[in-house]
Amino acid sequence: MDGRTKPATQRATDVGTWLSISQVEALAALTAETGTPKSHLVLMALEAWRQAGHPAIEDTEERTIPERLSVPQADRQAINALSAELGVPISPMIRAAVAWWLTTEPQVPTWQTKGDQAQALLRELLADGPRRSDAIMQEAEARGIHTQMMQRARVALGVVSTPCAENGLRREWRLPKRAE
Repeated sequence: MDGRTKPATQRATDVGTWLSISQVEALAALTAETGTPKSHLVLMALEAWRQAGHPAIEDTEERTIPERLSVPQADRQAINALSAELGVPISPMIRAAVAWWLTTEPQVPTWQTKGDQAQALLRELLADGPRRSDAIMQEAEARGIHTQMMQRARVALGVVSTPCAENGLRREWRLPKRAE
């Protein structure tokens, strides 16, 4: 596998569903407000609905329109598994979950890309002074941020990398003077 190919569980696939027009409009408004893609909002709705014991909600006769959602393969598999477990086709299940979720007045955090997350993590970890780069990378991996993304964040923030005093083979990172 070359460095540009994502593992199968990280690849995005389309989920075709039918959502009501009001649901599409509500999701579009949340996307505009928070920057969170519609597909992630639907995944948040499904997860909250599942955790709540998938409460029943009447499917209104409101007109529906086709909606294609691009979701990671692992999430697609989870959607298929939940659909099979409940014995409900995907579209009505997603429609019910989104309808229920929208009635709960969900709090949707502002969307952050992996790059934004990496930069925030670097600022957090380096706020108290220099740290070894290998410790930073371990923390990033534990939080699901790839090392390459951390390297990009390091460059974007202008993080200074110097040899460690105790071992010249390891690197120590610190925020530049202007950012401290």
